[in-house]
Amino acid sequence: MIPILAVQNVDAACDQLVEVFGFARIEAGLLAFGDQQVFVAKAGALPEGSVAQGLDHLALRVPDVDGLQARVTRAGGVVSQQFTPDGPREIAAFWGGVRFVFFDGPEGWPIEFCMRRDGSITEQGHDHYGIRCVDVAQTAADLAQKFAPTQVAAVHLLAGTPPVDVRFLAAGAQMFELFDEPQVRAPQAGAGWVGFLPVETARA
Repeated sequence: MIPILAVQNVDAACDQLVEVFGFARIEAGLLAFGDQQVFVAKAGALPEGSVAQGLDHLALRVPDVDGLQARVTRAGGVVSQQFTPDGPREIAAFWGGVRFVFFDGPEGWPIEFCMRRDGSITEQGHDHYGIRCVDVAQTAADLAQKFAPTQVAAVHLLAGTPPVDVRFLAAGAQMFELFDEPQVRAPQAGAGWVGFLPVETARA
């Protein structure tokens, strides 16, 4: 599966992903960050053959999130003031501890970079697809119809107000993070992280 980022200016979005965040160009609209590919499309309509699935953010794994932040900031990247305004944060509840930072991606759509405190991540690439939802259980049931994922972790984070329910579900090598934090940005129809494109369709 290849996540689709729908934007108003495709060329500018691709340039930002390459020049600021370190993606590599594969072909028109198709880029990669390690083993994670992304397809950038014009906002307003899903590409033919795609599967609609609204995402809150794309999360990418890196070995050193602090080094990544320094590099991206030097290249002109802006740390998200909504999610991690003070830079990298940590959550101990998952995978022995994770350290992460959010950036404003093309046209403000968020990209997360995360590392595992145990040092088990040595290469950059896919970590998870974040889905902000009202009902975690219902969203998990909806995903089951599309991707048949298996739940691999569930945590009730008590630090927030209100507490946040989080589930991680795996569909093959792809990971979904479902969480029920309130919306911080109103969804825009046809824009943002809007769905997935099968690998064979992207390369057709």
